[in-house]
This record gives sequence, C-alpha cells and structure tokens, in this order.
Amino acid sequence: MHYGDVGARHLDSELLRDLVTAYLEQGDEDAIEHLVRLTRPKLLAAAWRIGRASDAEDAVQVAYLSLI
Repeated sequence: MHYGDVGARHLDSELLRDLVTAYLEQGDEDAIEHLVRLTRPKLLAAAWRIGRASDAEDAVQVAYLSLI
C-alpha cells in the first residue's frame, strides 16, 4: 500500500493549530475532520515505514485519540 508522495506537501502549522483550537475550544467537529484529512496521509506513511500496514492504522488512530 502506498500513501502518495508524503514529502510533497508542507503542512501549515498555523492552520493545524487553528483546527485543533477550534475543536478543543468550540467543539467544532468539522475542524477535527479537516485536520484528519490533512494529516492522515503523512502519519500513515510514516507509521507504515516502521511497521505493518495494520499496525500503522492502529498507531495513527491512537495518535488522534491522544490528541483529543
């Protein structure tokens, strides 16, 4: 499984911070969904490089649960 060219897109840290803040302070579900859409490919690609694909999925899920 390949998650695309994960190095090609730079994630805007200010945007990510704003999305997390909107979710945590206002309960904005759309913000957290947007954050997941932006970050999931890179997180999966990184996790996949150090383990099996199924373990990568689990690791990314745990990371998001830890965030919220």
